[in-house]
Amino acid sequence: MRSLAFHGYVDGVDESRSTPGSKEIEFPALDAVTSGAEESAGVRSSVEVGADDFLSADERRELDEAMRLVYRAGASQGVMAEKQATIETARLRLEPLEPVHADAVVGLFTDPVMSTYLGTDLSQGGLARTMVDNRLTYEGPPQLGHWAIIRGDQVVGLAHLRPSKELPGGLPEIGWYLGASYGGAGLATEAAWALLRHGLDGLRLASVWALVHVDNAPSLNLAARLGFLQVGKGHHYNGPHRVHVALPGTASTC
Repeated sequence: MRSLAFHGYVDGVDESRSTPGSKEIEFPALDAVTSGAEESAGVRSSVEVGADDFLSADERRELDEAMRLVYRAGASQGVMAEKQATIETARLRLEPLEPVHADAVVGLFTDPVMSTYLGTDLSQGGLARTMVDNRLTYEGPPQLGHWAIIRGDQVVGLAHLRPSKELPGGLPEIGWYLGASYGGAGLATEAAWALLRHGLDGLRLASVWALVHVDNAPSLNLAARLGFLQVGKGHHYNGPHRVHVALPGTASTC
């Protein structure tokens, strides 16, 4: 069974096979995707991950290789496309983020309400523009990245599914942001569900992770409706966040 052990900030999981001070989460889906590849890659069945200084250089290389195996396994099965897909739902279209979307996305984040749980007020000093520019320079796996959420001909939000910079080993992390004036109509649920299903079903990722601020009740409730499992908490994005994971067998069909 493939597993990850997180020191300190993961709670409510089995400690019986962990070293002192660590707690372990098992990933049967990750094991299934990478089965048979560990001998050639030298991937261990358990990796110890620290809360602050997450990994040693050797452990990081090992976990990075495990995640590359996940992406390669999907590609070898003819599942993962060579570039980001446009995702359509009943009311929305998620388009890979391009410069043509930039001004509209920046406009959404000039509303201070959008930064309530971000740890940084993106409405100040051109930070929203910097954030969008950084996303446009994404250089990760081409099937993953950032999406503009569009309803009709209007950009109403932003989403991502890309290797995490907060969690170890480049685990696939999802995030969604809906313009404050578009709330209350179920659009965030529709967009997040579509992107999650794209990751787990379309790309056959072994897991999708989400970090949600502990005070962000709407997003915590949304993560629960989507079938995310809450596995702990930690300090991420300049604030306390709940750590969630969705696996192919646990994610909701909404």
